[in-house]
Amino acid sequence: MKKNKEKRYAYYQEAFDLYKGELLPEFATDYWVILESVRLKRLYDDVIDFLGKYYKEKEDYEFSSNSMIRQTRFIRITDGRLR
Repeated sequence: MKKNKEKRYAYYQEAFDLYKGELLPEFATDYWVILESVRLKRLYDDVIDFLGKYYKEKEDYEFSSNSMIRQTRFIRITDGRLR
């Protein structure tokens, strides 16, 4: 079980490092881009959730702080609503 968690950690950390934000923002009005962007954002949210819990368990609070700063870069305000 612990080995599986460490393997999951390695994959999730790599996904966290690779994620750069919204998919193809220049095509953000294309239906397929919207669907894929939402799917990827949800996966990224799962990654953040797992890594946050993982680092909390390891008592490594620096990650939590850095990841929250990074995540705020991806929040956009549109029509007065957060998305």
